[in-house]
Amino acid sequence: MAYRLEPLEINRLGQCLEGCPMGKVYGLGIIGTGVIFDSHANGLEPLKSRVRLIAAADLDPKRLKRASDRYFVPHTYTDHRALLGRDDIDIVTIATPPSTHEVLVLEALQAGKYVICEKPLAHTLESADRIIAEMANYPGKVAVGFQQRFMPSVQKAVWLRDHGFLGDWQYGLFRRLSHFSGSSASGTGWWGKWDVSGGGVVMTQFIHELDLMIHLFGPVVEVMAMADTLHQDIESEDTFGATIRFANGAIATCCSTINAPSSLVMYEAVGAQASVHMPTWGLRCADGHRLREMNAALADAFPESGTPKASSGAVGRFKAKVLWKLQGAGAAKKVMRKAVGLVGIRPAPPEPSNHTRFFQAILDAIDSGEPLPVSPQSARPAMELCTAIYASALSGQPVLFPLDSSNACYKGVTTDGYRQRHSYAGQSNLV
Repeated sequence: MAYRLEPLEINRLGQCLEGCPMGKVYGLGIIGTGVIFDSHANGLEPLKSRVRLIAAADLDPKRLKRASDRYFVPHTYTDHRALLGRDDIDIVTIATPPSTHEVLVLEALQAGKYVICEKPLAHTLESADRIIAEMANYPGKVAVGFQQRFMPSVQKAVWLRDHGFLGDWQYGLFRRLSHFSGSSASGTGWWGKWDVSGGGVVMTQFIHELDLMIHLFGPVVEVMAMADTLHQDIESEDTFGATIRFANGAIATCCSTINAPSSLVMYEAVGAQASVHMPTWGLRCADGHRLREMNAALADAFPESGTPKASSGAVGRFKAKVLWKLQGAGAAKKVMRKAVGLVGIRPAPPEPSNHTRFFQAILDAIDSGEPLPVSPQSARPAMELCTAIYASALSGQPVLFPLDSSNACYKGVTTDGYRQRHSYAGQSNLV
């Protein structure tokens, strides 16, 4: 849901004079008002006592007007340099096509701003490495948009891993199924173009899951992948699958397509002692006593999440079903509302979005003088894995890590190079 920022009176030091807690209120500008702009603008709303969306920039005046009208952005520019020149902007979000990230990130840093760069960090690993090399001059000033690291279920999984509850990692399964119409895939004019977005479903969509896999399982040592263009009229892949080996010995399989009839996202991480299931939280263990112990520990570590003491039993399953049904509509929702009244179940209040949690971590870091979370250096492994997936899919061979400038895909994939990829079925449907 969109929100409108009500004007606040702010003094020359960036402090609210009324209506919000005393302290620094940061000014933020967004470069790029395309599809992802809404997620950023809405993610900032719960934090409006700490940060204000002051300006937006885009080459398209129509998109700028939409952003201004919908989110009450006070200042808009068709030249991003005017936004960067504002003294009242402390933080700049780069939400433009990936091939523009390198130039815009460096310009924002040179203007003295903190930078939030949308994923992927760049459209090629080579470009990402150039950004990382520049970070020596601007340590701790850039955060990359892997906001799913701040998802409550992911944070619980990391906590259980770090406290030894899960045992050694064994296996992971990560899936993202999406439905893109032909217009949504190609209507931007750049999505799926190798020289602009850096790829299709792997680079621009599933890179979130690749980052989570590395965040949970650690460094990658080998990948074997397939990728193809089966339905969409784009240059790059709309479907892929891969098997990944990690340095700790664990194996993960992953797949994604934008050709599904509906959307589904699912992550499963299996340890020797227990498994975790995300993004909707699930925890499984063959030992009932240990399961209760883990749930009790989680309830203590995450008291605000309302983690149940146990995840099994008829009552627990019934409550979960009721709360799930409440998300529906029509007659089913009315029936479940009656059930809610009878058994006294109340749905939890809406949780902050992952973007809000990410922005909050950034503001906390700035307030405390710490480096911003999700640095370009920590975002590189996901870029490296994307590159390896493409290299494996094009060659039909496994790819070993680490990757460097000698890899055939280090500088990106070309349209001609993709057309000459290894074919498993003799030919692809479109490209």
